[in-house]
Amino acid sequence: MKASNILFAGLFTAVLVGTQSAKADGFICVDQAGTYGIKLYDNVQPSLGTRVPAVMVISSGSQTSGSKTLATFTPSEGNLNFMTGTYHAIANFPSAYNELLGGVKMSQIKELDFSVNHNFNQILQPSQKVSAQLKIQDKNHNSTYVNFTCARYLKN
Repeated sequence: MKASNILFAGLFTAVLVGTQSAKADGFICVDQAGTYGIKLYDNVQPSLGTRVPAVMVISSGSQTSGSKTLATFTPSEGNLNFMTGTYHAIANFPSAYNELLGGVKMSQIKELDFSVNHNFNQILQPSQKVSAQLKIQDKNHNSTYVNFTCARYLKN
């Protein structure tokens, strides 16, 4: 077999393996100060060409000292959807919930929009990071922004 044919066969196999469908994908993100984490997981149905949000988890704390889950959003609870590159979450926290997210009391948060700077048609290497931004809109319609760095998550 010619070297070019071997190279093509190897590349074809790599592309096949690399494009095998993941059962879930998403992003694991941390804000620039290391104060907050956001994990996004999507359900993937490649045969239908779909990628739909499964869950968005917001936590505080660091990996080394342990993290605390602040909020979880899911489509099944009707408080998470995905539209044009942005995960949109509708918050409904109890009035006594005084944890802070981006300096805003969580009891005062109305909506969250999390936009990841990534096109799913692009390959993202495991060590490659992408930027993201969380927009926090409070009940008085004020907006606060928190910048994040994300790594891609794939589960086969």
